[in-house]
Amino acid sequence: MAHAGSGGWIPSSEVILRNGSIQLIGITQNAPRDIVHTDHSDPGCAGDLLIAYIKLLAGKTVRVDVRVPNLATLHQLHAGLQAHPQSCVLGGLARTDINQHTLAAAWRHYTKENP
Repeated sequence: MAHAGSGGWIPSSEVILRNGSIQLIGITQNAPRDIVHTDHSDPGCAGDLLIAYIKLLAGKTVRVDVRVPNLATLHQLHAGLQAHPQSCVLGGLARTDINQHTLAAAWRHYTKENP
């Protein structure tokens, strides 16, 4: 039996932001790493959890790595950003044509300067 995350496939589940909370939809299944968002250092993945969260704010469904601690980290990210005074700006920008990677980098820089 293969180990989780080996061979380019990662155990993951789709998530959506609904009624102000992050919810799992569907079942957990192995998926190719290039469509999975994870905080594990993996340059072949679709992106990190901040990029996943930006996509959630844009109303999209994203596939997230279910290995520990990714889902807990995503929930903590959601709680922290909801408490941030400029989170509505991030939500508005997420719905534009701005590249999510660019937006994530700008948000990281902004929050480093303005915690």
